[in-house]
Amino acid sequence: MTGDEHGTDGRTRVTHAASEFVKRPGVAVGILASVAVIVAAGLGGYWLGQQGDEAVDTPTAAANPWTLALPDTVDEYSRNPGSDESQTTSSAPPKTTISATYSKGGQTSVLVLLSRPDANAETFLREAAFNAVLAQDHGFCGTSTDNDLEGCAVVRDNTSILAVGMVDQSREELMSVAELFADTVAD
Repeated sequence: MTGDEHGTDGRTRVTHAASEFVKRPGVAVGILASVAVIVAAGLGGYWLGQQGDEAVDTPTAAANPWTLALPDTVDEYSRNPGSDESQTTSSAPPKTTISATYSKGGQTSVLVLLSRPDANAETFLREAAFNAVLAQDHGFCGTSTDNDLEGCAVVRDNTSILAVGMVDQSREELMSVAELFADTVAD
């Protein structure tokens, strides 16, 4: 064997392979056709995947039988005129929260907050920066670390309903308010 046929000169082998490839145009067409088929299949799969997103029912949607909204009035409580329902959405995990303040007897009395999805009132209160969280009737109550206000929460249909006292209210009173709002909104 001579150095030109099987030598260590890599350029000779590359040039020889390229000339063999050019001599067989069917191989080049086959490779290009294969690449085209793969690209077309990928684009078709992407398009079909985008079309399917609209028709998919999610378990979360089925688990929420009522609209997340706060009423204008509940029993003796009426939403404060300047208290538009504010909504925030977190991304990880996705959670929607709405809140508004309510008056009783002409005095701002309670902040009501709804948060979904939430399955546990105790965990919800702790994540909302409440401490001294204790079981109370059908939910949990605690004290806000931000402003020392008392609050009580219950869960209905994967949604936490929190009542935070704006005036001197006992945990028993706030639990009654949370349950009153929960029974009204989850109706």
